Amino acid sequence: MFTHNYLGNYPKDRENGWSEELQGVCSDGQNWYFAQKNKLWKFPLSHDLNKEITRADPERGILMTQLDGYLAMKGAYNHMGDLDYYNGFVFVPVEPANNLFRARVAMYRADTLELVSYNYLNSPKGPWCAIDSRSGLLLSSAFNNVESLQVYAPEIVNGLYLTMPFSHHLPLYDEKGQPLQLQRLQGGAFSQRTGLLYLVSDTDENGGIMVINPATGKRVSRIPVDYDPSLLGYTREELEGITVLDLDGGIAPGIQGQVHLLMIDNVGSGDDDLYFKHYSVPLESENQPLPPELGSTEIARPDKKRYVANQSPSKMEVHTVNCSRVRHIAPANRIEYRSLQEALDQGYDGCYYCLRPFHTR
Repeated sequence: MFTHNYLGNYPKDRENGWSEELQGVCSDGQNWYFAQKNKLWKFPLSHDLNKEITRADPERGILMTQLDGYLAMKGAYNHMGDLDYYNGFVFVPVEPANNLFRARVAMYRADTLELVSYNYLNSPKGPWCAIDSRSGLLLSSAFNNVESLQVYAPEIVNGLYLTMPFSHHLPLYDEKGQPLQLQRLQGGAFSQRTGLLYLVSDTDENGGIMVINPATGKRVSRIPVDYDPSLLGYTREELEGITVLDLDGGIAPGIQGQVHLLMIDNVGSGDDDLYFKHYSVPLESENQPLPPELGSTEIARPDKKRYVANQSPSKMEVHTVNCSRVRHIAPANRIEYRSLQEALDQGYDGCYYCLRPFHTR
């Protein structure tokens, strides 16, 4: 069922002005979005990525924004990871400089790259995030010793605030159904066509691109990647972010195929050298029918109520389920919601303590 063919690199061995510490890639079908360690870029798909670009050029659709301001917290957060596009926004994981803080997911407007909001992951590490366009669930993980993926249920409230309650863990299994542990996870991306999840494991012969069925957590295939991760004890070539997009139509100069993987070469003078690897994966081609043996790839979404409201006329206040004030709500006045937006739309005010951005009274 799953076959692939390596098509080569484009750009190849290129310092193009934004290759230094390149971390991630995604697309909205019309534009590329790339994350360096501390910069976010947007290029039209029609832009030749081999050309050198050192600054934004809005007239040509090339935008850039830096990791700074309140998101960076004066350097406390200093590392963007592999990103994803969903519903008009670009979601970028941002890791702290040390383990004193939890990693964040920042939400930018895709049209302008304006930072809108951010919220937190459950751990200091957040090397990648990927959003399943069918369920709206966001997945991420730790970097090493990954035996399960973290699943979140993000919600954009009032078009301005990102909430991101944790949903559940998704255990990983190999092709035989045995528990699977992955190392050095650098990137992840969903296919909008098949629903499969593509993960990047930067571990030489044991890594490459892991193809996961998110309905079961089971690996259905592995795409090996030929690269040299070390030289004389130093990190040389690193696999980074990944995206899934059918580009056989020729819209992107020099690029074909459906699966696209970033690799950078850290050795040598100047900026890191970019190798953008491309793979033909017939299963992800718009010209091929989906095989019935693929089965379901839909993530099971637990029917969790994440918010509790007090419908007493004198209160009319909504809380997260873990708020200490929930226990003081009389059973007759208690009502549960899965969506915060729904509760706000019905006239509830956010709790001052657990939902302060939505507290207005």
